[in-house]
Amino acid sequence: MKLFLTSSCISKNLQEPFLKSFGKNPSTSKCYFIPTATDLDQEKFYTCKSMDDLAQMGFNPIWYTLKYKNKKQLEEELSDADIIWVGGGNTFYLLDISRKIGFLDVINDLIINKNIAYGGISAGTVILAKNIESAGWEPYGDTNDVKISDFKSLGLIDFVPIVHYEKMEHENIINKYKKSEEKVFGIPNETMIIIDDDKLELIGNIDKYN
Repeated sequence: MKLFLTSSCISKNLQEPFLKSFGKNPSTSKCYFIPTATDLDQEKFYTCKSMDDLAQMGFNPIWYTLKYKNKKQLEEELSDADIIWVGGGNTFYLLDISRKIGFLDVINDLIINKNIAYGGISAGTVILAKNIESAGWEPYGDTNDVKISDFKSLGLIDFVPIVHYEKMEHENIINKYKKSEEKVFGIPNETMIIIDDDKLELIGNIDKYN
């Protein structure tokens, strides 16, 4: 299992450690970029920036939306990927769509059984946790406009990711998780967590709690 977890676009300081861990030539690797979390957003700046960052590293990223797919299509079309990047946006919407079309099952199989690498940006990072409750932190978190009540997600990481982390702004949510004794990582923009099977590497100033 190889995971690359970020809060924001793949900034220049992250490109070298990412490429070293990825271990493949980007120019000959198939990279699918999933922008689905921003389906409802008019502003696509950060989504486009993420595509540009991937291109700067030598990838030819394939724009791949989930909205009109079904599970069979996902299994067939993503099976030849070397890496799948899931972009940021609204985490509740992303989880809702992913659950409805079977993406959670498919991506779990691709990561665990097919050894396809996974990159997450913000919402794409949060859905790897056992649930996405941390995405709704107030007053700056995502809004649950899709009205889902089941926040259970992939559970491929054993910690709570706090994306776009800033120590003062996130003090309340950090205190909440401290009381629960769950392991928490505060992931600021321009940092990355790399998980390579049992090895975990923190790139940048990432705070760990519990």
